Parts: sequence; structure tokens; C-alpha cells
Amino acid sequence: MSKDVLCWRYLQADRQPSEPFSEEGMAELLRSGVLLPESMIWREGLPQWVSLKDSEIGPLLLPPTALAIAPRVRNASRPGMEQYEAERHVRNMLIAGALSVVATALFAAVFKSSAWFDAVLTGALLFGVYRASRVCAIAVLALYLIGAVAKMVTGPGRGPVGLLVLMVILYYYIMGVRGTFALHKWRTVV
Repeated sequence: MSKDVLCWRYLQADRQPSEPFSEEGMAELLRSGVLLPESMIWREGLPQWVSLKDSEIGPLLLPPTALAIAPRVRNASRPGMEQYEAERHVRNMLIAGALSVVATALFAAVFKSSAWFDAVLTGALLFGVYRASRVCAIAVLALYLIGAVAKMVTGPGRGPVGLLVLMVILYYYIMGVRGTFALHKWRTVV
């Protein structure tokens, strides 16, 4: 690909693609501080937006040290959750959800309860979260909240440890929902 061809775009502050730039134009944007190693760029033929440091032109534009230890600096010109943050939050939601499913299944097995349905339903919804489904993420959060409220109303108090566990899992679920929405934004920008 010629260095003079205007084919590269980057995400601007309003999350809209920029006008096309050549490789030399992208180098100038990098030198002026408009682009960072973590800035998302794209050209026709790429399946999705990639960070500059992970792109095919990254090795040409960035010094070797920037490629090896490029810090994950938030691009101040682009508000919202970065893609790697969104992926981390979704992964953490999946881990918290898997632990919740295992605990629910063990409870159902030991106490011969009907909690199997909750474990299977949550597991199925977590597969949707794995696929970055916003609806499934919201459904997992809603199912967890309904179950937590029902246990508080009908059962004895949870105690401080139980309340702490509830709050930690709730935090991971809420952040996972936010992460699925952020991933949706990242994947729909063209």
C-alpha cells in the first residue's frame, strides 16, 4: 500500500470516523499528539477498528519501545469506556456469574431445591453475555436482583459476609452491563 493513499481513519472525540489520511498524515497526527498508541484506527478491508499500536502501520509509525510498553492511556479526545476496559468488565461479569451458577447448583443439589432452574437460566444468559448481548447482560442483572430481594424478604438476614458478597457480585454485574453497551458502541462504529 502506498504511503500517499488516503485510506486510514481514526475515531474522533465524537466517536465519528475522521476524514481519510495517508500513512504520512497519520504519522503527523501521532507527532502532534492527536493520535496515541491506543487510538483506534481503521481502513477499508479491516474487519474492525484496531489500536494504532496493534495495526499494520503501528510498527512503521511508532518507536519499538512504544510498541512493547505502550501504556493504556485514556484518549482524552474520546470520552467513554475504552474497548479493553469494556472487555475486562464483561469478562469479570462472566467470572462472577459462573461462580454464582456453581453456588446455586450446589445449593440445589444439597438442599434438593428448585434452584436448578435459576442456575440453568443464568448459565444460558451468561452465554449471551459472552457473545456481548446487552439484553442478556440486563437479564442476568435483573434475575440476580430479583433473587437477592426475594431472599432478603423471605429469608433470615444475610449477615455482613453475605451482604458483602451480594454487593461485590452486584458491582461486577453492573459493570458487565456497562461493558456490553460499550462493546456494542465499539463494534457498530464503521
